[in-house]
Amino acid sequence: GIAVALLAIAGLLVLGFIGKQQEQQKLAAPMPGDIYIVKIAEFEPSFNQPTFPYSLFKISSVEGQNVHFVYAKRVFGNIKSVRKSLSDDGAKSDFYAPEQHRVDLATLKRRYDAGAIKEIKR
Repeated sequence: GIAVALLAIAGLLVLGFIGKQQEQQKLAAPMPGDIYIVKIAEFEPSFNQPTFPYSLFKISSVEGQNVHFVYAKRVFGNIKSVRKSLSDDGAKSDFYAPEQHRVDLATLKRRYDAGAIKEIKR
């Protein structure tokens, strides 16, 4: 019983480590179409809504050290809601706002390290 539980915990830790490594690779070399689940107020302070702290953005282009992206039109109360909306509506043409935003790679890395970027999907 205890050995099985310890093996299960070890397996989860390894999977978590591998997932973090993969996200670090995506962060170091972002690509158009990558989707970031974020704490929105860390990117846009005007969106500081404590009951709806999450949103996402989709990379539209990468030019040197600059990443251009669009935000989803909605904010969410939890990451599970973000994932559900993304799977249900993420491919719709009006899911993202049309306005382009820009961030540099160093800022993305700092925000990832600070926990403002929760997941990166490719």
